[in-house]
Amino acid sequence: CLLVFFFNDTATTEIYTEQIVGSVRCVQETGYQRRVHGEKLLILGTLSGTIQVLDFESRTQVFEFKDAHDSDIHSFALSSDNKYLISVAYGNFIKIWDLEKRTLEYTIENSYALAIYSVVITSDDKYFITGGIGDIKVWDFSTKELVHTFEAHERLITGLALTSDNKYLASVSDDMNLKLWDLSSKEVVKVKRGDHKSYIFSVLISEDNRYLITTSADQTVKLWNLDIQEQQRNNNFLDLVMA
Repeated sequence: CLLVFFFNDTATTEIYTEQIVGSVRCVQETGYQRRVHGEKLLILGTLSGTIQVLDFESRTQVFEFKDAHDSDIHSFALSSDNKYLISVAYGNFIKIWDLEKRTLEYTIENSYALAIYSVVITSDDKYFITGGIGDIKVWDFSTKELVHTFEAHERLITGLALTSDNKYLASVSDDMNLKLWDLSSKEVVKVKRGDHKSYIFSVLISEDNRYLITTSADQTVKLWNLDIQEQQRNNNFLDLVMA
């Protein structure tokens, strides 16, 4: 059984379902305004490598990609129109799924030596970005070609997050570091070391780009100031707000 909470400005949605087979690694919902064939969907990635697609309201399965990966699915990301889903797993495959046709659209093989743990898509759908062991890779969404590689961390990159304007990328890792990257200059603009005492699970950026949140195996959630203008005014950019 899975309990999922979704939070927004006006309401909290609770989902209880018995329709899920196996343990769930990652969860994604399609937007209220942009539905697939008029449906609002809940998409689940399981430890067994299957992607399950449920109807958000009835909590019943609509379809699934059985054995989408050979190992547990670590992360996935939706295109802005909810048509395409990109999934990554412990193996070295990146897979792009067409949710309208319910088919596998494209596979990128041997993109990393081993695990791929995180993926995000820019809001304009021009690029998708993946994190594996050490490297962040930027891919052209239309051509599926690799366009840039950041030698980012010493260990597995466990989370990625983009600002809504696609100018900055945050990355976190098993090396316990938080980094912020300027995607135009392709330079790291801030590194935070030692604030978490164990590996960092995930990173999120608020829709207004003012705050960044990290979660860690040290059993803490930390809130960071991400106001870019603050960097120019008083240099408290990426200061810790709450822990």
